[in-house]
Amino acid sequence: MKKILAITTVSLMAISTAHAAEFADLDINKDGVLTFEEVNSVMADVTEEVFNNIDLNQNGALDQDEFAAAEL
Repeated sequence: MKKILAITTVSLMAISTAHAAEFADLDINKDGVLTFEEVNSVMADVTEEVFNNIDLNQNGALDQDEFAAAEL
C-alpha cells in the first residue's frame, strides 16, 4: 500500500509540476487520448509505471478525466 501511495504521489507531482501543457497540446495525433509515448515525450520523468498508475481503466491511454485527476 505504501508503494502504491508513493508511486501515485510521485506521478501527481511529476505531471503537475513538470509542465503546464494542456491535454490537447500533449495529444500529438489528436485522437482524444494520451499514450505513454505522447506524455513521456514532454514529461521525461513520467515512467511507464507512473503512467499505468494514472491510467485508471488500464486501457493503455489517458483520457481527459484521468489526466485531469492526475493534475489535482
